[in-house]
Amino acid sequence: MIAGKLSRYFGWRFLSAVLAVFAGTLVLTAMIDFLELLRRSADIKDVSAFVIAQITIFRVPFITERVMPFAVLVGAMFCYLNLSRRLELAVARAAAIAGHDVVVAEAASGIGTGVHGRLICRSSAMTLAAL
Repeated sequence: MIAGKLSRYFGWRFLSAVLAVFAGTLVLTAMIDFLELLRRSADIKDVSAFVIAQITIFRVPFITERVMPFAVLVGAMFCYLNLSRRLELAVARAAAIAGHDVVVAEAASGIGTGVHGRLICRSSAMTLAAL
């Protein structure tokens, strides 16, 4: 009973950390990509910043595919660091909850996030190919 609730809690903390890292990394890489495309197209006439922004938005799904593994890795480190700083992992261990019971929710949410991200990237690629 308590292991299930605790596992869901740790899974939620893991998922929120991964999504926070993913969102920050994605915004940062999209802005850098926008500035790089803006720099490359500076000498081309009749190209506005709006067109460059559209190109950057079209490239975002491919950026997410490259960023997702690193976001999960850094998000997991961030999550476990915060859990150990607040002594939540020590309390779970003192309550005789096995380590694999704690990791199951993180593994499930990590696999779900990876599969979901892969599906979104593939559907975006098919949509762009149809255009």
